[in-house]
Amino acid sequence: NLWKGKYDSVLKFSEKYLELALKENLYRYVGIIYNHMGLIYLFTEKISLAIECFEKSIEFLQKSNEFVESTRPINNIGMIYADYFDEIDKAMKYMREGIEISQKYNSIQSEVVFLNNIGELYLSINEYEKAKEVVERAVILAKEIEDEDNYLEAIKNLAFIYLHMGE
Repeated sequence: NLWKGKYDSVLKFSEKYLELALKENLYRYVGIIYNHMGLIYLFTEKISLAIECFEKSIEFLQKSNEFVESTRPINNIGMIYADYFDEIDKAMKYMREGIEISQKYNSIQSEVVFLNNIGELYLSINEYEKAKEVVERAVILAKEIEDEDNYLEAIKNLAFIYLHMGE
């Protein structure tokens, strides 16, 4: 990770730029900066601060009509609830919100990310058929838009699902 070992400096710069962006009502940038700050807090295990920043990021990005961009912090919060709190239902709520926004604004790449994540959530609770269904959809969409990275991620997820299903 690019910031490793420089978290304090990056946070100081981020806070300075955040102040400027707020002063100039540049809400899109405020949202982006809050997302970056949330990632720093996540990397440094300050989970409640990370969630706070991600929530502010969503607020400001949506305030500036950057709905597709707001799916990044939405995804980040969902992953926190899954990975740190093992609250799969809450994580799923965020993932579904991300899919709704992705579909509404025709962001197929973003939709594929959420489908993969939902598949992983289903896999984590042994709901293999549901996992298979959403990940197969991710494979199809990723292939359609020639998104190699997410396609490979979906194929990997599908392999894990089949492995767990004994197929």
